[in-house]
Formats: sequence, C-alpha cells, structure tokens
Amino acid sequence: MGEFTSSPADDADGIAAHRVKELVGTGYISAERAQAIVAAAPEARDRIVEWLRSAAASGDWRTVEKLANLAAHTRPEGLAAVLAPIVADGTAPTNYEDLVEILGEVADHERDPEAVPAIVRLMTARMPTDGQAYALSLKALQALGTIGGAEAEQALRAIAEDDDHPSQVRWEAAVELGIEDDLGFDEDEMTGPPVRWHEGDTGEAGPGGHAEADGDRSDPT
Repeated sequence: MGEFTSSPADDADGIAAHRVKELVGTGYISAERAQAIVAAAPEARDRIVEWLRSAAASGDWRTVEKLANLAAHTRPEGLAAVLAPIVADGTAPTNYEDLVEILGEVADHERDPEAVPAIVRLMTARMPTDGQAYALSLKALQALGTIGGAEAEQALRAIAEDDDHPSQVRWEAAVELGIEDDLGFDEDEMTGPPVRWHEGDTGEAGPGGHAEADGDRSDPT
C-alpha cells in the first residue's frame, strides 16, 4: 500500500494558512492592518473560519487568538459558531477577554443563538475567580449588551438585580440595559474600589458584593 500524501489542494491551503499566520505576527490588529493582510493573502477571507476551527481542535491557542483578532475585522460567516463553543468551554489557555469581545461584536442573537449561552456560561464559571477589576466579567456583560435580544437582556437583568453579585458587575449589567437609575444605583458607590467576591461569603461587603477588598484587548490569561 502506498504512503499517504496530502492532496495539492490541502498543501496549498496549509501554505496559505501559514502565510497568514506570519502576516498577522504579534501585536494589535487594526482595521487598516487587517485590510493589508487580506490584500496580501486573499485566501484568508474565505478560509479563516476553517483555519480557526482546525487550530482550536489541535490546541494551537496562539493561532486561535491571532486568527480571531483578524477575523474580527473581516467578519466571515460562521465565525460566531466557531468561537461560541470555545468560550463556553472556558478552560483553554487562551485570552478569553479578547474572544468574548469578538464574539459580542460578530454574533447576532437570531442567527447565532449559541453565543449568549456561551458567554453566560463562561461568566458564571469565572466570576468567582476573576481579577480584582472583574475584567472578563465586564467584557462578557458588554458583549451581551452588544448582541442584545431577549435572552441577553434576561441574563443582564438577573445579574443587575442580584445582591449576591459584585457591585461593579451589577452596575455594568444595569448600564447595558439602561436601568441603573430605575434600580437606584449610585455610580460612585457601585464602582468604587474593587471588592473581591467569594461565592457563599457572608461577611460584610460593599454594595452588592461580598467583601475582601483587594485594592484594548489584553495579554492571554
């Protein structure tokens, strides 16, 4: 039996994917830079979703991050469907703040029904261990506000009205819905010094949070 070899089409696709990875390089991808990359490698416009899916399947998370940041500008069809399960899983060594932000930008609540549950699942799992500024949680809330729709609005309202959530998080959820005044929230009080939240903590806390005071797309978490 002869040795298996990849087809010329597969070889060409692999070469194109490698070229795009080299063009993306490191650092922030502006709209202008994304346009230049696609001009130099037009295959990226049609193939980037499949390259993303392949990189995620193989655990190549640096490539996932690079391609996702490029795709955020090119908006290929099917991008949200690839990002949502990655976000929902929440366990990969990747920059979830970026991925959540991108998912919020590209998802449509009717076309991409998996996006909102994915973001809510990630936020629920990670909020107790989020950093002192709740950066990932706030990105998730902003993404829900951008996607919109009844399911996102329901999730935002539930967080805004829940006294057990940190005050900074409740404030952002309310702002996304425009109900901060209706809930009687005071911005200075709700967004004061970060308060660490511990699930089930019954100690004294600032407004809406359990206490233990801790005093552009970021690096991977």
